[in-house]
Amino acid sequence: MGLLSSLNALFNPVKKSEQAPTELFLLADAGSTSRLNIIFIHGLSGHYADTWQLTGSETPGWLKWITAAVPETRIYSLSYRLAMSNRAGGSMPIGARSINVLATIAAVMDSNLPTILICHSYGGLLAKRMLQTSLDLATEYEPIAKSIKGIVFLGTPNSGSPLADYLAGFRLITNSSVAVDELRDNQPELVELNNWFRNRLSKLDINILVFYETMQTHGLLVVDQTSANPGIPGVNPIGIDADHLDLPKPITEDVRVKRVQAFIKQIAGVAPPKQQFSPIQRIISSTDTDLPATVRRIRREASKRPHDDELQDALDYAARLRIPSDVDRPRLSYDMSRPLSGRMPWYLRVVINLILFGALVLLASKAIELFR
Repeated sequence: MGLLSSLNALFNPVKKSEQAPTELFLLADAGSTSRLNIIFIHGLSGHYADTWQLTGSETPGWLKWITAAVPETRIYSLSYRLAMSNRAGGSMPIGARSINVLATIAAVMDSNLPTILICHSYGGLLAKRMLQTSLDLATEYEPIAKSIKGIVFLGTPNSGSPLADYLAGFRLITNSSVAVDELRDNQPELVELNNWFRNRLSKLDINILVFYETMQTHGLLVVDQTSANPGIPGVNPIGIDADHLDLPKPITEDVRVKRVQAFIKQIAGVAPPKQQFSPIQRIISSTDTDLPATVRRIRREASKRPHDDELQDALDYAARLRIPSDVDRPRLSYDMSRPLSGRMPWYLRVVINLILFGALVLLASKAIELFR
């Protein structure tokens, strides 16, 4: 949340001319080869670059680590007004902010690519609310929700934070914003949002990765393990030796970096496959009943990895099989040790094989004459 990152903001108002609008900054772009989007979403009193120490792709940090893992990536960072004090600019209610951010993303980002959200603190709550809004309320943004394939939560207070209660108790002094009220411990709206997220997640193709802080920030554990845990079966939060402010900014390639890299590779489809079969071998080894489903899975993989020749060769091979739907098909044999030759048309391969066969027959006949 960054609630303690700048107490000066309570007494030094931000001028209206300095309050930047909601903006999605493009920090790295692989152009037409991009295979996924990544969006960083900061928390309370955060900053699109400083929260994450996004200093550039050449120096150690998230940009360098992510592009090293998956170069074909578009990396964005969201900037939006989210101050803990009304004197410093205040904040929108989270429902209104979710529509504001969805509209901003829709105007900039290609939602045909898989998207991963990396969220710090309140940013994780906003991510969940964006999903809820786009699926249940503002359905014109549903393509964005359906593009989200992964969310990384770093210190997200799913059930609130005691620090928000503390700040709200001194409202006359702090003039705390609506965002602080939304973060109060066990706030009913937060509990309801997390229940919706847990129930709906089983119907969405979204992977989750969770980290939480184990060190105090100025004497207070801002988001404890219980609040950071969204309570999703199979998702085990990972404790980090950092306070709330340093949780999103690792200085070395520690467990946060390595797990996020593996998480991104998995979603991008570049992680080593768990099974040992090549795409063509998967088709050949499929039963007649399973074959159509196998081809559909390979087609989905190829849509995510359009430059993967093995997947394209497998689809070409499947097309030549002319898979029937209601009658038995003859199974074609294939030498699994020999890959298909790139994008060569099948008829050229037939011609080449006939020429080679003719040459072998000619050589054999000559050899027979020599030994007569």
